Amino acid sequence: MGVAYRLAEALLAAARKLGVSDGDLDPRPLLDLVAIGTVADMVPLVGENRVLARAGLERLRQAPRIGVRELVRVSDTPLASVDSATIAFRLAPRINAAGRLDTAQAAFRLLTETDPAQAATLAQQLDAINDERKTLLDAQTAEAVQRAAEQQEQPLLFVSGADYHEGIVGLVASRLCETYHRPTLVMRADSDTVRGSARSIPEYHITQALESCDDLLLRYGGHAQAAGFTLAADNLTPFEERLRQHAAERLDLTTLVPRHCADALLELAEVTEGTVEALNLLEPVGEENQQATLATTGLRIRSLRACGSEGQHLQLRVTDGAIDRPVIAFRLGHLAQELKPGDTVDLMYAPSINTWQGRSTLQLQARAIRPSAAARG
Repeated sequence: MGVAYRLAEALLAAARKLGVSDGDLDPRPLLDLVAIGTVADMVPLVGENRVLARAGLERLRQAPRIGVRELVRVSDTPLASVDSATIAFRLAPRINAAGRLDTAQAAFRLLTETDPAQAATLAQQLDAINDERKTLLDAQTAEAVQRAAEQQEQPLLFVSGADYHEGIVGLVASRLCETYHRPTLVMRADSDTVRGSARSIPEYHITQALESCDDLLLRYGGHAQAAGFTLAADNLTPFEERLRQHAAERLDLTTLVPRHCADALLELAEVTEGTVEALNLLEPVGEENQQATLATTGLRIRSLRACGSEGQHLQLRVTDGAIDRPVIAFRLGHLAQELKPGDTVDLMYAPSINTWQGRSTLQLQARAIRPSAAARG
């Protein structure tokens, strides 16, 4: 998106110099799309990309195009608080949902719409498609987890079937990769062709792995931790065998555990609304400029419960004896079976302001939770 924007700037400047344009054409109204595209496509948020994304976020908060404004509205986000996380977790999924389940025409029409009523209708349509996408993803992930669970002693997870939706195999692969900390391939296979998506861990370059199967693949492409590929159905078995061998030669199962690094170890009293404001100065955050992660040890759980439609998330309240804070732990709902009130834990998190029904409170978004050192013995 940044390259496209700079090209548009150069073409408009050349047109003005040649007298072709009267100067009325201004590329700056495109900056909201630049921010959305840069964050959604996981472009490294460094250098000029960061400058353009920051300018785009300002444009998005102050003067977004009609379609984007309506999309922000249906995502229940105050326009003034839109940031890179809003794009990554609220706007981009709704924009991408149409193309995943059908065609991207609805998203294209929304981003180019000038009629407010029509934009509102399209935003509601994308919101409904995204709900459908989430339901399908949860169902297909649950099925894929059953298959992956049988492969936990393998260095690489390999899941294929005729029922997987081609538009969400990458999302399913991401979920499995995150759950098991293994490179994961999820494929939709029919009688003639297999189309799939791969997600990986820092220890394993998945596109280089696919290169080792170049002669078996019709096409493939990606980067170190994500790739897509297509092959003939007849090649599926040799493809799996070769990839498993490739992974076995490069990965040690005893070291395949997720590692989380904190930027600072703090007492709970040191984390305030001012901390959130200070960290917001680092925006936009994302690829290669990750959100700061804090850690506090020796916190006692006051309460906890699984939440979400399938109990996939976890809500807690923790205390250090003097201060207590609410915690939301996305996709860590399984810990509700392992932890209980009174347990002492170490917490890695990002502080945020949670606004609900007009009331704003400090909340900790958990990145990782473990029993404290004393509890681990």
